[in-house]
Amino acid sequence: MQLFLLLVNKVNADCKKLIFKVKQASEYYLGISYPYWYNLGQIETETNCMWKTSLDGLGSIGYAQLTPKYLPWLKEFPNWDVKDHIDHFYAQAYLIKQLLGQVSCKRLWCVYQCYNRSCWKVNREAINSGCVWEKAFGLCVQKYAENICVWKSSGRCLQWRTNCDINYSYGYKVWKNGIKYRNGMIEKIYQYW
Repeated sequence: MQLFLLLVNKVNADCKKLIFKVKQASEYYLGISYPYWYNLGQIETETNCMWKTSLDGLGSIGYAQLTPKYLPWLKEFPNWDVKDHIDHFYAQAYLIKQLLGQVSCKRLWCVYQCYNRSCWKVNREAINSGCVWEKAFGLCVQKYAENICVWKSSGRCLQWRTNCDINYSYGYKVWKNGIKYRNGMIEKIYQYW
């Protein structure tokens, strides 16, 4: 069992290379007290810290899978789509700052789930569950679950998941992936859960 836990919590070498830029961008837009390691956890969740252009049909680009179709302000970061350029990390931190201002519950699980899903839906569930992740997940499953095809072949869906499972597992993965990069630091102002 301990071997399994060590493998799950192993630091990703590709992510480790991004720590400085993620931290720099997070401190610039979110302040030095913001737990930047969750931004790195979000990048690991999105792309395993590899530069990618998504095949999602929406044109998501880079480590943080930024999508210009939904983020018209990206033009403020002229090199956001250039691999390893600081603008990409600044754009991610800027987006997190915007989402932090939109969440009704000031918990970081809400922020990162808004990154992955419509913020009004996350807020609806969070408010009606007292800002408790487990209760919000249960509420989503009970009242708002929709099946989504996550794997197609030859025009036929081979695997379905619910929107609730996708989004709530995303928030959990960001936490799990991010916490291993905190390097002994403690969250004092921002709470994840």
